[in-house]
Amino acid sequence: MMKKISIDHVTDLKNNMSLDDFTRYSYSDILDLTSINPDCEIELQKKEELDYITIKNFLMYPDDLKKFLVKFPCEDRMMSLEKMGITANVSKAPGFQQIFSAFYFRNISKFLHQTLEKNQLCHYEWCTNAWDFYTNCIHSGMKSYKQNYSPHLDEFNYAANIFLTDVENTGTSFFKFKGLHKEYYDFKSFSKLPEERENYKQYVTRHIPENEYVTEWPMFEGDQYFSKYHTIPGEYNSVSMYKGRYWHSIYFDATIPDRIRYSLVGVLKK
Repeated sequence: MMKKISIDHVTDLKNNMSLDDFTRYSYSDILDLTSINPDCEIELQKKEELDYITIKNFLMYPDDLKKFLVKFPCEDRMMSLEKMGITANVSKAPGFQQIFSAFYFRNISKFLHQTLEKNQLCHYEWCTNAWDFYTNCIHSGMKSYKQNYSPHLDEFNYAANIFLTDVENTGTSFFKFKGLHKEYYDFKSFSKLPEERENYKQYVTRHIPENEYVTEWPMFEGDQYFSKYHTIPGEYNSVSMYKGRYWHSIYFDATIPDRIRYSLVGVLKK
């Protein structure tokens, strides 16, 4: 499907490097890598107050895209903590992430944006800079850091998880916050209620002892703060796209050996 391009072959013996040390692609190669399957299956779905979109058989060449992406370096938070006791990673995501230029994924962001528009979930035109992209890699034996299995809200507008590995019983779970008088789907629902805001603040600012920063990763189903109401399955070569304002968390059993869940994530920032 895709041929790696290497126009010039220069070896610099003095500096001990060669152009062939670089992994280089033509722009047409990148467009091929991110080709959308014209027969993909798009469905707008609803669960209680959550509207979301699923797309099955999304990419033409998901395995080729996966091979392209895994070559990019990243910081592994747990490796940093074990080696130095500190990390530069400010993300709360479990596992590790790779950060990418949106340039690589113009095909994907344009298609996702137009899908949101067609379903009246977005009301402005696509542009490359409206989207960010990164990967999530979570795996067997993965640890939790500062309880990052707990449900969270995202600052961006929409998230699209594009699943590049075939892993059973995984996905994204959604939760309602247990308020003083009822359960809430998002912060906006009680943002003007002082009592409920204070109640939520106690959850957000809860103290986690330093010796409990790193713990085993649990299959989170809810607790005194949250109740689960839905899980969108993370099927191979599928997309799940939802608003970041709803509480959600990764659903994954890290006790099962020899499993890697690898996904490309596109986020519409505003």
